[in-house]
Amino acid sequence: YREAARIYGELGEGERASRALVRGCSCVADLDERISCLEGVVDQLQAQQVTDVKAEGLTALGLACDAAGRHMEALDWYRVAANAYRDLGDLEGEARAWQYAGMMLKSLDRFEEAIGCLRTASVLYADVRNRTQMVEYEAWALMDLADCHLATGDSAEALFTYETALAVGQLGDGTINVTTRPLWGMGRCYWTMDDLVQARRSYAAAIDDAERYVATYDEEARRQWLYESVRKLYEEYIRLLSEVDDWVQDMFPVSERCRARTFIDLLVGGPIGPLEAITEAGIESRSINSEVLLRDMEKVISELSPRAAVVSYFVAESAVFVWTITRGHVSDPIRIEIPRAQLLDLVLDFRQTIETQPPQGQEPTALLEILSQARDLHDLLLSPVAEGIAGYAHLVIVPSGPLHYLPFAALYDCPGCEEGALWGGQYLIERSTLSYLPSLTTLKYAQEKGRHAEAEPTIFALGDPDSGNPDYRRLPGAQAEVQAIARLFPGPPEPVVVVDIEATKTALREHSAGVRHVLLSTHGFFNPENPMASYLLMAPTEQDDEKLYTHEVFGLGLRAD
Repeated sequence: YREAARIYGELGEGERASRALVRGCSCVADLDERISCLEGVVDQLQAQQVTDVKAEGLTALGLACDAAGRHMEALDWYRVAANAYRDLGDLEGEARAWQYAGMMLKSLDRFEEAIGCLRTASVLYADVRNRTQMVEYEAWALMDLADCHLATGDSAEALFTYETALAVGQLGDGTINVTTRPLWGMGRCYWTMDDLVQARRSYAAAIDDAERYVATYDEEARRQWLYESVRKLYEEYIRLLSEVDDWVQDMFPVSERCRARTFIDLLVGGPIGPLEAITEAGIESRSINSEVLLRDMEKVISELSPRAAVVSYFVAESAVFVWTITRGHVSDPIRIEIPRAQLLDLVLDFRQTIETQPPQGQEPTALLEILSQARDLHDLLLSPVAEGIAGYAHLVIVPSGPLHYLPFAALYDCPGCEEGALWGGQYLIERSTLSYLPSLTTLKYAQEKGRHAEAEPTIFALGDPDSGNPDYRRLPGAQAEVQAIARLFPGPPEPVVVVDIEATKTALREHSAGVRHVLLSTHGFFNPENPMASYLLMAPTEQDDEKLYTHEVFGLGLRAD
């Protein structure tokens, strides 16, 4: 940018040279250095009386101070920038400066001050001559203004402002989503005004609107942003449904839609994103609509095996909802009062406990701690549905959010046991066989994919890979395991077993796609921040490293049951 400014200066284009310097300073990563750089440029522009670029520099200074947490300085710079734009007659620039000030004040919960700034910005945007190019900015200013009214308890004014924002947003060309948030806000307003029917209509419209937009987004980053931004929308909608007795039966279809949409998109070749977003977003697949999804759900429920019960969870911000599903029947939801963050802590603590090798001689104490945590999680998550799953030989777990990280098989039922005497209980896997689904509806698509694929009725088994890293303990029991299980599939064709240095990703890719059963007995490494970066340990080769990442599994072309 300095070089661009020098060239513009030699060409006698001082305004462009100054603008290049402002943009260059705005790219400095260190915020204090960025602020110092911009202050120098603004002083230079003041001396040169380059007023239009100076206004840009003042706005950039406000943004930099805001990012650095120097909020009072930022507010001063935004106000000075707004006045500078006003002197220039630049309504768009003045509106944007007031909008930035209002957004910052809103983030600081200074709602009354924010209302003044955002109201000014929205009026100025409305006065901009080429209105169609500014509708998104005006709609955003109105949405922030409505949020502030709602935060101060003025639901009627907030509702009016959300409705105005929706009307303005609908004037745009539809390439940017500025209509979901007003619909969502209207639902919140109706809810606070106890008009639950209108609230439900607004929430449903907001979800449909969000799904319509994500279907048009080609860039994964934009779709992912929308996935994450509407998770709370789904959660609020489900909580609203739970408050009306006649709507409770609709909670499970909404939660299923919320989980299933993106997984169906994955199965038909869509992109892979962070696990939380995949499992909670429920954004419309570009090839599946909600009516088809609900019909598929009803078909799966009606055709469930009489030996199987499904336990389906939906983790919201402040509670967990759980259903039991058997052939032809979905239970009423049970609400478990535990916040998402607390549940995640319990799950991660449990994983850390079972993954930590105890010091020599401390094994009994360590096992007792494992059993205690496993019993507490069982009591929290499975005891509430014990009656609904009693007598079923097979359980299908549909996890949600943090529960994707929980090994349900290790949960421990010990009725009447006291602390220090937990030896008479039973692990869940000792009582029932288990399988997992990302959503109930995806069972239909997984089964159809399996029916269309031809796989040999044999097994590929991989165990105890030699990673070459002494930090990873070998698993000699895993070699015995895969050999013993492979003998249960005598063929033809013959089973394929690879162990030690032959247990590679190359072997997995070569043999796993054409068989009906796949067994991987190895170490797993869990990444709670980015689950798709979790991996299974393999033996390395010249072509491949020792890590089979979650996202790589989607490229294996598996046709196994």
